[in-house]
Amino acid sequence: MECGTETITAFFQDDHRRLDGLFEAYQDARALGIPEPLDRFDAFAEGLRRHIGWEEERLFPVFEAHMGMQMAGPTAVMRREHREIEAVLDEIRRALADGWVGNLAEPEERLRELLSSHNGKEEQVLYPAIDNLLDPSECAGLLAAIRTEA
Repeated sequence: MECGTETITAFFQDDHRRLDGLFEAYQDARALGIPEPLDRFDAFAEGLRRHIGWEEERLFPVFEAHMGMQMAGPTAVMRREHREIEAVLDEIRRALADGWVGNLAEPEERLRELLSSHNGKEEQVLYPAIDNLLDPSECAGLLAAIRTEA
């Protein structure tokens, strides 16, 4: 089986790039002293949390069903990493909400490192595996369901 012309990999890679752009826009605004970096961060964090939701609620269960595993293997690792990512998002959000825009370099760098490693595993391993497991109609149905939540 194979996903067809529109792949899970391409869809989720595109969303990773979109989220990278939102994070960069937030960092640029903060570095330039543009008011309301919190608004820009919130746009990024909201998008990332939606992306994580798509994976955990739609993508991972399909992979686990096809592989005969529940909450184990690579998806268990991805979920654990999602919790780490969310913790850093919360840390940055709290600092911004408290008006502290001082040195956020450390948590921002930690987030960037977590996302780089995590996204690489998804893009190189998990998404292609899902593309290979699904037939074109399953893939199209999954992507259609995700798009209705976008």
